[in-house]
Amino acid sequence: MINWQYVPKFGKITDKLTDTINVFKKVDNKIDSENHKSKKLGSNTILVILKNGLTEIGSKVEFGKLGDKKIAVPFLFGLNGKPDKQSFADGYHRGEEIVIEIEAAAAVI
Repeated sequence: MINWQYVPKFGKITDKLTDTINVFKKVDNKIDSENHKSKKLGSNTILVILKNGLTEIGSKVEFGKLGDKKIAVPFLFGLNGKPDKQSFADGYHRGEEIVIEIEAAAAVI
């Protein structure tokens, strides 16, 4: 089962967020922890399952752990707007600022 929550709670989710949630729902039976109790799926395995659906809706998806294969998402900016701090995401939709992170068989959008 895919459960999700949007923050801020007083806002309405966007169409692109709905599309992103639907990508997860379409593969729910393949990634649901309840279906994989004997063998917990790793985040890379789950990302491979989600990759086509996420790229079809315009999200960029990480395809490796080195260099340009990672997706840098700046979150603090300094002098002249230069990024000071960044994190690396498993998936990212730049236009909608949707960050997707999959950790220990749990996804956070």
